[in-house]
Amino acid sequence: MQDAVDLIGKNITYDNSSYIIARVWFVPDAVSPKHNIYFGLSRVDGVMLNVPYVDLLPYLTQQIKL
Repeated sequence: MQDAVDLIGKNITYDNSSYIIARVWFVPDAVSPKHNIYFGLSRVDGVMLNVPYVDLLPYLTQQIKL
């Protein structure tokens, strides 16, 4: 895909903290469609934060470029 960006390993600032996108999860039996895809964000100190795709999308569109 020519106009796509691999997100794994990218740095992102979310909720005033710096993270690296480490994982992507699909939850088949989620309570609603907006909770089917989660991103695992990892901090330098080892803390992992799971964020739904819909909550992370504004940060992705603002910070990740081709």
